[in-house]
Amino acid sequence: AGVRSVEDVIATLRELDSDDTGPLVDFSQRVEKEGVQAIVHWLLSGGPGVRELVLALQERAERNDTLRRLTEYFPGDPGVAVGLLLHRVDLKHGEALFVDAGVPHAYLEGYAVELMAPSDNVLRGGLTQKHVDVESFLDVADFTPADIPWLHPTDRDGVSHYEPSGQGFGLSRVTGDDCVATATLTGPSIFLCTAGSFQLRGSRGSRTAQRGEAWVASHSESPITVEGSGELWWAGPR
Repeated sequence: AGVRSVEDVIATLRELDSDDTGPLVDFSQRVEKEGVQAIVHWLLSGGPGVRELVLALQERAERNDTLRRLTEYFPGDPGVAVGLLLHRVDLKHGEALFVDAGVPHAYLEGYAVELMAPSDNVLRGGLTQKHVDVESFLDVADFTPADIPWLHPTDRDGVSHYEPSGQGFGLSRVTGDDCVATATLTGPSIFLCTAGSFQLRGSRGSRTAQRGEAWVASHSESPITVEGSGELWWAGPR
């Protein structure tokens, strides 16, 4: 998620290959000289030397876990090389990222609650069986190196709130035994139970949310009282 610094990328490439010549050395020199954005354009456009680089990476896949995962499912895809340009983030339970518009990202494994603004469009540059639109992807993607885009929650009255700055939406979470919380809605919202069972009581009725179930609540139901044990999320406008 997000683009690493040129120095970090070069360090990884040196760990993969200590030789003085070859596709990985050439790749490292190009990254240092041209920068990440130009390199991604070269990779996804299938420029000269891309095929040789991808093959060289596949031969060394066991030396890097991210590379191993990518080459296992997408052998020959130049997106394998792009993956090495991005931050590797291992999210623990309750941790979150905010991936802004245009920031390239990919999933390696696992499950997560993903919340998107209604106007977002997904453009894929590779590493998928779905439609790939390289030209549009390269036109809008932001390859500026930056830190890992962590989103740290704020805790209020036993509720963790994930609220990216400057955005009109947010995500809230309660977890544990015998939870009691109040959800004040400012618009249509979705409640998702990922563990245990919760009773949701609004102004017009109540529902029980079990693990794996989701409920839609309108603004007119607010405030909604949440009671139960396990883990419950709700998302909506802020």
